[in-house]
Amino acid sequence: MMFTPEFIDTVVQNVMRELNRPASSAGSSAPAAADALSLSDQVITEELLQRREAAGRIVRILPAAVVTPSGRDYIHRHGIRLIRSTDSPDSQGAPPASGRMIVTDTAGTAAEAARTAGWKVVAAEDAFAAARLAAADGTCRTICCCRQPSVTACLLNRCSDRRAAVVSRTTCLSELCSEMAPDILCLNPQNWTFVSLLHLVRQFGGRDAECPAHWKELS
Repeated sequence: MMFTPEFIDTVVQNVMRELNRPASSAGSSAPAAADALSLSDQVITEELLQRREAAGRIVRILPAAVVTPSGRDYIHRHGIRLIRSTDSPDSQGAPPASGRMIVTDTAGTAAEAARTAGWKVVAAEDAFAAARLAAADGTCRTICCCRQPSVTACLLNRCSDRRAAVVSRTTCLSELCSEMAPDILCLNPQNWTFVSLLHLVRQFGGRDAECPAHWKELS
């Protein structure tokens, strides 16, 4: 049996939907939230989970954290409920970082990835409408998905209080944020997979949008 990239991406989407589906409280034996364990590690391994005595508990990890195969096996064997959150161990009670994704196709993979990450999805007719919606509210992180991301970014960068950047699958987001600190990302979702979009949303949602000290605005 041949496993195409489209088939694998569909399977991943279904799995992520099940993992993010809230559990029923009736007759549930899920661990109490008070017993939750927060991990700030970027790589979640079986050894780490054993050392932190995670068995049978709710475990909160960072949005971009990677769970190794042995870590996933340990989670399934020991009834661990895994939650991706931007909360760190020293910031309990703070609301997780969130944002909105402006899309021209609300039924697409991009919208599904945004909803999985807890982001709001807003529909736009085209790249120009996406720019108007993104410029209207700068209180949260925004990702614009359309067929002409360069047009959207160009329009947004005419606003003195907006900083938009076009990204692709090969863009190093950490370097981009360090150099430019955009509060809006623009992309064409056509060549993105569900997994790559979900990773982008979670990574971007946890970044600091403050302009770098060395950034020089054009006068």
